[in-house]
Amino acid sequence: MTRKIQLPTEPFELTLTGLSSHAEGVGRYENKVIFVDGGLPGEKCRVQVYQKSRNMARARVVEVLNPSPDRVEPPCPYYKDCGGCQLQHLSYARQAVYKRQTVADSLHHVGNLEIEPNEIIAAEEDYNYRNKMTFPLLVEKGKIGIGLHPRNSYKDLTPLGNCLIIEKSLQEVLNPALDILNEIYQPGDVFIHREMKGNLRYLQMRTFAGKPVLNLVLRDYNESLCQQVGEKWLQLPEVASVAFYESSDINDYDWGMKPPCKVMGQETFQIPFREIYGIARHLTFLQTNARMTQHLYEYALTRPVDSKEVLLDGYCGIGLFSLALAKDFKKIIGIELDPHAIEAATEAAHQQNITNCHFIPAPVEHVLRIFANPLVSNPKPLRPVVEPFAQEALKFLGENKITTVILDPPRSGCHPKVIKRLGELQPLDIILVSCHPATLARDLTGIISLGYKPVSVQPFDLFPQTFHVETVVHLKKT
Repeated sequence: MTRKIQLPTEPFELTLTGLSSHAEGVGRYENKVIFVDGGLPGEKCRVQVYQKSRNMARARVVEVLNPSPDRVEPPCPYYKDCGGCQLQHLSYARQAVYKRQTVADSLHHVGNLEIEPNEIIAAEEDYNYRNKMTFPLLVEKGKIGIGLHPRNSYKDLTPLGNCLIIEKSLQEVLNPALDILNEIYQPGDVFIHREMKGNLRYLQMRTFAGKPVLNLVLRDYNESLCQQVGEKWLQLPEVASVAFYESSDINDYDWGMKPPCKVMGQETFQIPFREIYGIARHLTFLQTNARMTQHLYEYALTRPVDSKEVLLDGYCGIGLFSLALAKDFKKIIGIELDPHAIEAATEAAHQQNITNCHFIPAPVEHVLRIFANPLVSNPKPLRPVVEPFAQEALKFLGENKITTVILDPPRSGCHPKVIKRLGELQPLDIILVSCHPATLARDLTGIISLGYKPVSVQPFDLFPQTFHVETVVHLKKT
């Protein structure tokens, strides 16, 4: 029977030997793993435990006794308490090394894969890069302000005066936008999660082609008050558009799946890439680092594939991959669950006279069966969600074969049935884009078992000062 380890209740010394995949320093007290917020490998620190379980504990740094040579002073005055960033205390050069190692460790330990990633492509800017941020609203010193959640807490908020990782155009408009909210609303109108009361929930800020766009989320939409806010926000320098969303569900981000209650100013935005453009709306999902996304997309789209007969673009979003590759492939099929994104992709193709792209609004795992396991060989009926699209999709494909597949899934990775259908499709090339090393390793293990071999694993740092990392993997049929 394992002896129960009693951790000190007072701060104690701990030597850190590593950095976790979530950017926590890692040490051991006797035989118990301690994850330390703000600690770095090689450091001796005095730490205070704030959370513990049977096999591990979490602690905060009270004092760094032996600083790492890679430790730097965080420039953000809110960094210690805000959970938005996790790595401002680590030099950016070492952040890049750490993220590449995180990908390697996940491949080795999660996927049991002996694959070495390429050197990471580091960010061009390590601050002022983020083009979208959703700030919960709060009350600070009697005024409406913004905050972010502390690490490991989703009910508390850390008040912020600004944010150093958002683009400068958003920094410049943030406080004027809050001043306007304070003119029209009262502090008592702000939603307080712990009290489950109040109306104002989030201020979302983002840019399209450098122009700020503001979204306000409320529990109860009021036409008159929102009209006043919108008129004043549109008078701020460079602000292109504002929108208002209603969300009565206090636990979920359900507003992201609803149409806006009101849009003022520009309703759609062109997203240029290569010789084409995509069409975005207020809540369209796009990568939050526009400059580095261009490099990632360019890398993914220039992988040497063995055939350019038909490309299947899974989790295609607004279709940037599909539209950009339309001139290279005979036919392209884009699949995306969000019907609004598919509508935007179809509209962009029509506006640019791109006629060889076909977009389907349904889950990737169910759509693939249309092509991978036809009804002639499997009498099990198609899912109702894809049945209306089957005939037209098969007609579009005709006698052609899907030879290349691009997959850019969410953080949860590919649905297991997607991997299964790839085994039935047997494309010559698969390009997998991932924002989560652990789910990347899991998906790669499944794809490799189908007879594929990775020919390149390329990490990109799209998220400086955080533990997140994006990776593009190119696999070929053996």
